[in-house]
Formats: sequence, structure tokens, C-alpha cells
Amino acid sequence: MVNENFNRIQPDKQSDRQVANDKLSLLIVDDHELVRVGMRRLMEDASNVGSLYEAGSGEQAIEAADQNAFDIVFMDLSLPGMSGMDATIALLQRRPHLRIIVLTAAIEATHIRQLLSLGVKGYLTKDCSIEQMEVAIAEVMAGRAYLSPDATRQLSCHASGRAASCFTGLTRRELEIVMWTLKGMRNKEIGSRLFISEKTVSTHRRRVFEKLGIGSNAELARKAAQQGVMDQLTDVQSIEELGWDGV
Repeated sequence: MVNENFNRIQPDKQSDRQVANDKLSLLIVDDHELVRVGMRRLMEDASNVGSLYEAGSGEQAIEAADQNAFDIVFMDLSLPGMSGMDATIALLQRRPHLRIIVLTAAIEATHIRQLLSLGVKGYLTKDCSIEQMEVAIAEVMAGRAYLSPDATRQLSCHASGRAASCFTGLTRRELEIVMWTLKGMRNKEIGSRLFISEKTVSTHRRRVFEKLGIGSNAELARKAAQQGVMDQLTDVQSIEELGWDGV
């Protein structure tokens, strides 16, 4: 059982060996084999990577870390059984100076803050480039934290009480369309609620998709989740309740 009272670790320290002169040992933790295989193939071409290990669950990751001294662990948060968050806490309890880089599909500002407070060293999205991943490895091995540009932007927006920039670029009416669409309403229902025609709703919806670079309601939901505004948009009954600047 994970210790729920565990909140913080001591500052990072360099290991006894000179990591800069050695090949790195990496652990990839993800329940999807295709993701693990893809990452392994990318990392195999890196000149500073010596050994690569895989784990399909949090439990396997802990077992692997008990048996090997990894330089960096890439951790997916969405794992079956023990979550990636609980696995991260358990790993840092065992090895407080372990370098963990979270690799996730969605960006949540609250998750980022919690993970950083625990001692996680990096936060990347799964659609990051190999170049971004290499930068993250270099920064973390140098004793610095690394956040992807999207994660940094999300933290900044969350701290200022505003939504991610792609949503604040929408008009008030477009945000209303987004809000009710994410709540599961169809165009006709939205039109009735906003006292506009179904055709007008369709027009606003098309403009929203163009601005966000998406093509379906499913992509809209994914974009809202990635930007960390899904809960904000689905928990309110009016745009005013959001408290976003300019709305």
C-alpha cells in the first residue's frame, strides 16, 4: 500500500558515478506495448543511451527499479492497477534521487504541480518530438527540471486563472457552443438554449473547429482535456462563471 502521508522528497543529488561519462540506463513504463516499442526504437539511436528496460505496469516498474539502478524512468500516468502517480510515489520512497520524467497524453496543471512537489524531474506529452525528449534527458541529467512548452503554458494559464490560449482566443458565443457541446448537447438543443438557429450553431461550431485545428466533437473533447479546461467548461452553467479574462 502506498503511504498517503508521503508528500515531499529531499533535493536531488548526483549519484556516486560520473553519469556524464557513462551510457544511460532508462526504464520505459507504459501499459501499451506499441508505445514502449516506439520509444525504445527512438532511444536506441541516441548515442548516450546504453540500456533500455520496459515495464507494462506500476508494479513491474517497482520490481525493475529494485533490481536495477536506472538513470531515468519515463512514467505513464494512466496505468492499469497501480496508477502512474502511485507508482511514482512508491519509486521515490525507495529511491528519493531517482529521476522520473512523466510521459502522458493529457496535460493537467494540478497533476504537474503535485508531481513536481513530489520530486518528478520532467513532464512531457506523448506527442513530443525526439528532439524534445533528448533535451528533457539532458536537462534532467544536469540536475534541472524540464517541462514541455505545452506544460509550461498550461501552468502559466492555470496560475493566472485563465484557460489555455487556444480557448481564450474564442469569442463568447463560440465558448458557449463549446461548453454545451462538451456537455453532450446537439446543435438543435444548443440553438434552443441560446435562442439562435441550428444553422447559426453549426456556423459557430465550424469556426471553433477551424480556430482549434480540429475536425470533430471527439477532438474537441481531447483538446479541452489536453489543455486542462474540460472540468471548467463542463462544471459551469454560464460563461460568466468561468471568470476568464475577456469573456
